[in-house]
Order: sequence, then C-alpha cells, then structure tokens
Amino acid sequence: SNFALIGKYAADDSLVVSAANGVASDFTLRVWDPATQLTIQELSGHTARIYDLDINSTSTQVISASQDATVILWDIASGQPLQSMTLANMTAGEDGFESVAFIDDTRAIAGTMDGQVAIFDLTTGQPLHVFEAAALKTDPGHQGNVYSIAISPDGTRAATGARDNTVILWDIVNFAFLGVLEGHTGSVNGVVFNIDGTRIISASSDSLLNLWDADPASSTFGNVLRQFEGHDANVTDV
Repeated sequence: SNFALIGKYAADDSLVVSAANGVASDFTLRVWDPATQLTIQELSGHTARIYDLDINSTSTQVISASQDATVILWDIASGQPLQSMTLANMTAGEDGFESVAFIDDTRAIAGTMDGQVAIFDLTTGQPLHVFEAAALKTDPGHQGNVYSIAISPDGTRAATGARDNTVILWDIVNFAFLGVLEGHTGSVNGVVFNIDGTRIISASSDSLLNLWDADPASSTFGNVLRQFEGHDANVTDV
C-alpha cells in the first residue's frame, strides 16, 4: 500500500496537505479537512516521488517538489496545476527537486538533487535566479542533494541544508551567497529560523540539532551556539 511521506498544516489551521509515495505509484497530494478528516481535493500530475511541499499564506495554493524534475504550483479550489517549473539542465529521475518553499505570493525557492538552489517566478513559471552547485568544496554552493529550505521571517534570506553536511545562508533579494554553516558530520535534513531570523536550528543525520548564529552582521555569525543531544539516530526534520 501507499504511505504518506510528508504532510503540512496550513497556517490558519483550515487544511492539511500530504504527499503519498508507495509501491502503487500514487504520486499524488491530498488536501484534507482536519475537522472532518475527509479529503477536500486530490492533486495529480507528478510522475515520480514527491519529496517536499509547502502551503501559501492564504491557504489557496500548494507547491510541490518531485523526483520527476518538476516543481508544481497547485490551485487548491480547482485541484489544477497553475505552473509546472523545471530547470533546463535537469533530467527526471536523475536530478529532480527535493525541497521547496514559498518565499511570498509570487516567488518560490527549490533545491535539487545535484546541489542547485533555484528561485522561481510563480507568475511566469520561469527561474529568476539559480545558485549553482559547488564544483569544489571551496566554491560557494552545495555539493549534493539539497534536503531542506527555510525562509527568514522578513523574507530576505533563505537557509538550505544538504547532503554535504552544511547549511548555506542566501540573500534572496540580491541573489548573493552570505555564508556557510559547518559543524555537522552528517547530512542536514531540516532547517528552521527563529522568530527574528537571527538564529537557525538544523537537524542532521549525525543525530544532533545545532543552534547557529545566523545574523551576518554578528561577530559570531556561523558559530554553533548550542547543540542538542538526545536522539540516537538520523534526525529527519525540525
């Protein structure tokens, strides 16, 4: 049978969205009414595993990232795709998308299996900017799968966590690399900003949660401020 790999609650508590990936090739998303536990809408269009999803601030749209090398923007009311987005150098199944997040109502950001981070215009479906993967570890960029994305509360920065054991902070207004947070010894599977955007917590397959100084203006920017130990295995999200 199929199993739900990911699910998210809307900010206004009005709905829940889940993605199923199982042996029956049910590569769909379902929108649920949390009060009745009934399906409101089924979103069909992906042809491979769905790795991530996000819900917009008004609970009217969903965006999903898939191994089929597409990011799809969905209208919840109609159940129809509004945009199907990809990058020119991508091949389905080999270097699809593994993470995605709304920046605002007109832009989204997505991470790929080969280390790219792309910002898309949701009106046109075209990429506004692509932060390239790092050819060398000294280059500004990720090497390998980008598993997680978080947007700062003011919408000016993004944090990405990846298979290369790092968190990278990006300026998504001026399209600039701000810095790399190094300290994990396993892949970074989840990242989240605190309420004022000066701290990030990351979850890693090294079983640890790290609290980082994420303020580029701080003298301790990029330092691990605190480490949370307690899990005995891979920490998949935070």
